[in-house]
Amino acid sequence: MSLMGFQRRRRELVKKRKSELEALNLNQLRALAKERGIKDIVHMNKAQLVAELGDH
Repeated sequence: MSLMGFQRRRRELVKKRKSELEALNLNQLRALAKERGIKDIVHMNKAQLVAELGDH
């Protein structure tokens, strides 16, 4: 696979993962963040949690 193909595939996977996270409600996102050891989840809104979880 070429580098461009790899980058495109990675972008597609990131987009899919983000849409899966956005489908969860706030409490589900907080539980997932807690499992992953992300701190200060109480002060984050849904968009921030999706972004943070997408990075992990």
